[in-house]
Amino acid sequence: MLSGPGIAGLLLTVLLFGLLCPKLANSENILAVFSYTFGSSYLLITPFLRNLVQRGHQITLISAVTIMPHIEGVHHIRVPKLDMLMKILLELEFDTEIPKWTEAQFLSEYFYNCSKFVLEDPGVQELLHNASAKYSLIILEASHNDALYGFSQHFNAPLVGIAAYGSSWNIDFQVGNSAPSVYEPISALGYTAGFSLMEKWHNLIFITEERLVERFIYLPRQIDLYKQHFPGATTSIHDLRRRFSLILINQHFTMGRVRSNVPNIVEVAGMHLDEKPYPLDAELKKILNEAKHGVIYFSMGLQLLETWLPPGMRATMSEAFAQLKQQVIWKSDHPEMVNQSRNVFARTWFPQRAILNHPNVKLFITHAGLLGLIESVHYAVPLLCIPLFYDQFQNTQANGEVGRGQASGL
Repeated sequence: MLSGPGIAGLLLTVLLFGLLCPKLANSENILAVFSYTFGSSYLLITPFLRNLVQRGHQITLISAVTIMPHIEGVHHIRVPKLDMLMKILLELEFDTEIPKWTEAQFLSEYFYNCSKFVLEDPGVQELLHNASAKYSLIILEASHNDALYGFSQHFNAPLVGIAAYGSSWNIDFQVGNSAPSVYEPISALGYTAGFSLMEKWHNLIFITEERLVERFIYLPRQIDLYKQHFPGATTSIHDLRRRFSLILINQHFTMGRVRSNVPNIVEVAGMHLDEKPYPLDAELKKILNEAKHGVIYFSMGLQLLETWLPPGMRATMSEAFAQLKQQVIWKSDHPEMVNQSRNVFARTWFPQRAILNHPNVKLFITHAGLLGLIESVHYAVPLLCIPLFYDQFQNTQANGEVGRGQASGL
């Protein structure tokens, strides 16, 4: 683990030059492992990996089949079982009042399966048993998939983490960034910096609960997987968790969170904006151009989140939208169920960035996922947030405090 600002800064500089400066670096073999089944993660990861390929590095990528797009020049090991996890989540009846320990059991099972399905995949097993396979770097999600840190032990390579959903106390722990946990709000509670003494007390209780959940629910199963698939490992999973040389955090202090970070935590919010956005098709462009009263864009992001909306809410929103003079563009996984009145246009997918960049868009109704918030800031579109779980509440609160948006409870 890096320690001290001097050596950390030096190693970070060397690492970034080695990865991103083609004229100064040799081509390296890099293994990227992404087991989450949430599409928003891959929107952030894809341009990062594509950029590494363009700079001459050899990438082997392990991910789900349908979520991760094809990247030219990448050797892709796709894990079909990961796609099953999204189907399971879609069938889940979401309850906003679920007890914490019940929620922890469910999430533990999800993250356990993410790691398990990757490690059991025949293509991954072939890679692990290939004596000639050598990697200089392992890139993966920064938390909740601890068994996969075993790739670092197996290939004797440093870890680089990507935190698509921003930082949290467990990510701070992994790089020795302990101070923020003392004074920063925990995102699930929806508090912001400057919270009251009572809120600080609740924050401490929440952190304590989270540590207990991690120790007694999350970690034991990940440790079992690690021992099963890396039987010759000489490093404990606890030590591997402190082996991250660099963690890229999908957040930025200009969005309301000024925090103290050790040098090997780097804020990279907006990294995915380097990708050229999908263009507007002729029909969509016509609707946007002719909306004389402006456009409201409504998207809950993943299919999963719209599925978890309370019963009847889709119909209620359809009725409300029909009464507006503005044109409504609605991303819905069931457009046939949406009341498509004269001013409502629904599809299963839209080029979100191209829509937000259009001058007639006056409001973005969102679940307050980080990527959507970053895009709304980039294109200067105000927000109406409908948070459903975890960091979305804190994201909503932070946006309200700096005047970028308002919240609507369910």
